[in-house]
Amino acid sequence: MRIAGSYQYPTMETVIYGKPAAEALREEAERVGAKRVYLIASRTLNTTTDEIEKIRKALGDRHAETFDGIPQHTTREVVVKVAKQAQEAKADLVVAIGGGSVVDAAKIVLMCMEHEIFEKDGLDGYETKPERRFGQFRTPKIRMIAIPSTLSGGEYNSGSLVTDTRRKLKQIFNHPMMMPRSIILDPAMTKYTPEKLWLGSGTRAMDHGIEAICSSRPNVLVDAVPAGAALSARWLAAHQEQSRRRRGAAELPVGLLAVGLRVASEGADGREPCHRPRTRRHLQRPALFLHGRDDAERAALQSSSHGNCPEIGRCGAWST
Repeated sequence: MRIAGSYQYPTMETVIYGKPAAEALREEAERVGAKRVYLIASRTLNTTTDEIEKIRKALGDRHAETFDGIPQHTTREVVVKVAKQAQEAKADLVVAIGGGSVVDAAKIVLMCMEHEIFEKDGLDGYETKPERRFGQFRTPKIRMIAIPSTLSGGEYNSGSLVTDTRRKLKQIFNHPMMMPRSIILDPAMTKYTPEKLWLGSGTRAMDHGIEAICSSRPNVLVDAVPAGAALSARWLAAHQEQSRRRRGAAELPVGLLAVGLRVASEGADGREPCHRPRTRRHLQRPALFLHGRDDAERAALQSSSHGNCPEIGRCGAWST
């Protein structure tokens, strides 16, 4: 097997697990010297549970303000509104507490604050393009921390998916320093997540792992993904057999650490992932069959899995 390639380490500093989010966030705020912590929270967590209030109390005078109005699909209108509020609150640290839309919003809010973009049209020209992975952003002076409540793993990369409602278009905005500087994994934040969203986001995380495992251009670091993908699959299956995720909640997010490595380095080798909906035929061959195979074996297994798939050679997850 050819041992050659590259791996882009993310700008994330630490992943914290095994302690309550409120305690971990207070310690992180103290560590980085943040005095004005702006929370972007899930509305469900903020209005129907006491989890966000626990965080506010733990932060004490460091808490600047809380916003809980991020829609299901992050929009330009909302992120520029939040950026202006955070700027007016003199925020020096932004914290996302919730699912993928909340995390995406926090990432782009950093750049809106840095460039003083408070109108939705101000984001024009910064989006990612085929010939340009990163937008022409300056390095933001303010960073973010993510406390996820789903399993999608979006906090492990620096990209943000934002909807332009005028053109009915979703665009990616990306800069290495949009990556959370810290990720805090607390199962208490997941127990309120709707069942359908929880399982759906976990399946999406496994999809990320499958893309990495089945790449025809593997590298030795990303090939460690099967451990995380397998653990995720194990606990998703176990969760379906239990009324509540008592056993799985603590281990599933930690299992995504390995998958997160792949997500964080996505595109580092010039290969774009497959964005087509997966069909049963695409997943006929378990991805673990490809792990550790040489190039010829991978190609043979990929070919037999796809049959006459018209996307052969263009699908990032299965390209040969």
